[in-house]
Amino acid sequence: MNNGELIISLAKQGGVELDEAQTKVIKEMTIDLPGDVATNIQGSLFTVESALANPDIINKLKAESLDAVDQKMQEFAKTLGLDDGFIHNLKETKGTYNRIDSVGKAILQNQTVALEKAKEGAPKGDQKELQAEIEKLNKQIAVSGENIVTKTDHEDMVEGFEDMLKENAKAMLNLKANTLFANQNWAMDVDPEVNLTTAQTLFNGELAAKGIKLVDDNGILKLQTGEGTPYFVDNKEVKPQDFANTLLAGKKLLKVTDPAPTPTPIPVPGGGDGTDPAVQAAMLKAAESVKNIQNLQEQNV
Repeated sequence: MNNGELIISLAKQGGVELDEAQTKVIKEMTIDLPGDVATNIQGSLFTVESALANPDIINKLKAESLDAVDQKMQEFAKTLGLDDGFIHNLKETKGTYNRIDSVGKAILQNQTVALEKAKEGAPKGDQKELQAEIEKLNKQIAVSGENIVTKTDHEDMVEGFEDMLKENAKAMLNLKANTLFANQNWAMDVDPEVNLTTAQTLFNGELAAKGIKLVDDNGILKLQTGEGTPYFVDNKEVKPQDFANTLLAGKKLLKVTDPAPTPTPIPVPGGGDGTDPAVQAAMLKAAESVKNIQNLQEQNV
């Protein structure tokens, strides 16, 4: 890359529009740059979009903004008269949001202490009201303490919740999968649970062997490949029910439907198959009689 090409590339990267005259002048710069100089220069620069997507930059911006909040909280704690021990512990608390909760809890505790002192010298009627306010503050303090969680605790809770959702989804899928084996005409006259377990085992094994899986797509059971695409055979999407029926029939788990009975032949005098000469002569004579009757009817019309 020459210096002119580099300048044009950097202008595009920085969102700088060059007019025709400027572009012409820059293109006339044709000094080749040594080695990977141009690549290294381009790689070290950021657009606004790439900067906002860079994790190092994002973390630095967050840290700077939250550091300012932490500093302000320490000043606020001193203004409220919170002791140095509290402020020290505040610095050791992990997470800005947890520090905010700590300050809030300390404020509530200070209010409770103040009310307790006021209650000592107050009339009985006022004492009752102050006691109700103290109990209210104590409840808020308890809730405030529950809100403080460590990063590890938060990650554990999220992971546990995700695991629970996965288990529930798996259980629901299994229940829907069982409907594929409902109302089957089983060949073995055994406990229905035995037939169901056998069918499930064969079904899951066949799915694994073919590298496909059963999924719940917005309430509809479908078969998917490992790439997440519908499962096709001979350019036709295979439905889970058809897949199950074919598998169970192939494994001889379903009763075979008896073929329709062969009609009982009607005996015909003289043979029955129409080849006897006497039968053929009688049939010809009957046909001739029918024709004569039809001719008479036409003449009388």
